[in-house]
Amino acid sequence: MKKQRILGFIAAAVLAATTLAGCSSSTGNAASSSATSSEPSVTLTVSAAASLTDVLKDVESAYKKAHKNVSFTNNFGASGTLQQQIQNGADADIFFSAAESNMDALDKAGLLLSGTRQDVVGNTIEFIIPKGQKPITSLSELTSDRFKQIAIGNPASVPAGKYAQQILTEQNIYNSISPKLVQGTDVRAVLNYVETGNAEGGFVFSTDAKTSTKVEKGFDIPASWQPKINYPAAVVKASKNADAAKTFVTYLSASDAQKIFGKYGFSKVAK
Repeated sequence: MKKQRILGFIAAAVLAATTLAGCSSSTGNAASSSATSSEPSVTLTVSAAASLTDVLKDVESAYKKAHKNVSFTNNFGASGTLQQQIQNGADADIFFSAAESNMDALDKAGLLLSGTRQDVVGNTIEFIIPKGQKPITSLSELTSDRFKQIAIGNPASVPAGKYAQQILTEQNIYNSISPKLVQGTDVRAVLNYVETGNAEGGFVFSTDAKTSTKVEKGFDIPASWQPKINYPAAVVKASKNADAAKTFVTYLSASDAQKIFGKYGFSKVAK
């Protein structure tokens, strides 16, 4: 009888310990779940160059897998236009430009959060023609009757247009073809001009040409003619989500993000 009482006591003790352990585990899991769900939701507004339209969405999707509380609102356009919008007080947490000059302007105006600016990727300029048309062997052919309209981004606000103008000027052909130039509001508008046949050729970033099946390279611009093209990103000083914005801007240069940029044809930062 005494032995049975001892065994019963041991069984009761084991049951109690098991129950307490279970409660502790449940409490721990609940606390962990509560901590995860208690992260505040953040929506980051990103003003980004039109040439980033496709790739940035993929980069953001990859980022959200590890930052489920973060969502994005994107404002794509010409970098010069976006710069003006931010200077005029437009809501933006991050500026991701296709030209350093536009970022420089905001920096000079004191509109960037100190220490957050960084160059993310590089790019090149490409001359495109409608698919199936004959490529040219010299830029001087742009003066021929074959090219009635040549699309280019507005050099005042579209970095791809400014870079193209620089190439054409250095090759002493810009003034000769100036009457033929039709200006797009951003680089994707230039791409559309050529895709639809409203221009016989146009100058875009090589990454934009890569997105279309309706155009092809019309001339191989030598590397020695290419300007140094870098895409800087920075947190806007007026951001109400500065910490989350800084974390995302840092991620843009991480290996995972750089692999995605590379898939879309962006190059490493030009030194």
